[in-house]
Parts: sequence; C-alpha cells; structure tokens
Amino acid sequence: MIRKVARQTGVLLHKNFVLAIRNWRLTAIQLGCPLLFVVLLLLMGQVPQYAGPLGEQPVYSIGSVPPCVPRSDDAGCLSFVFAPVTDPEVLAIVENIATANEGVGPVVTFKGCNGTADDPDTYPQGAVVGFPDADCMSQFILS
Repeated sequence: MIRKVARQTGVLLHKNFVLAIRNWRLTAIQLGCPLLFVVLLLLMGQVPQYAGPLGEQPVYSIGSVPPCVPRSDDAGCLSFVFAPVTDPEVLAIVENIATANEGVGPVVTFKGCNGTADDPDTYPQGAVVGFPDADCMSQFILS
C-alpha cells in the first residue's frame, strides 16, 4: 500500500515538473510574484523613515469659538451642540471649551427627546446643548 502511494506521488511530481518546464513563463510568474510582493512590502516599510517623524509636526491654534449671533431679534442662539452628554469624558472636554471661550456657555442638557417637549428658546444666550445621543441631536437640528 505504501509503495503504491509513493509511486503515485513520484509520478505526479514528475508530471508537475514536466509541466513547469513546458510552461516556463507561468513558472517564472508564479515564482516572481511572491518575491515582488516581499520587495514591495520592504519598500513600503522604508517610506515612514523618509517622511519624517510624526511627533514633530507644527501645532496651529484654531482660535476661539465665535460668539453666537441670533438670526432674528426673537430667536434664541446656541453656540454649539454635542452628543453624548452622558459620557463624562465628552462632557469634561465640552465644559473646558465653554469656560475657555468668552460668550460660550453654559452647558445645558436637552430633555426634549422621545416625544417630550423642551423649548430651546428658554436656554441662556450662547448655550452649549448636550444631547443623550446622536439621533436626538439630529431630530433637534432638523426640526
């Protein structure tokens, strides 16, 4: 049984060798593609060394948040909106922005989602409004 399997394997290897010799172009492509791919990967690994370190990029100030200007005399004015107000990290960042910019703030939580009413005209001028989620914020903006 083992001799039969060994003989069949030998015949199959001989056949494949003869086919590889006959189709030498295809054999060259099959051997060359992995080598070309490895060379390409090595070249791509060298690109960041020529681009320079990422940590030394210049820092530009974007300035402050501009004060809110109402569209009409009776309209309220919101500096900006954000979500989610339930995330303490996001809330801390927004509170820092509000305190660092004159005319921006205070941070107010919107309570008008899911069919309940909340009148944004009752918010202080230039308020920053936090929403529980992005869907609620989208409903507010589109209404």
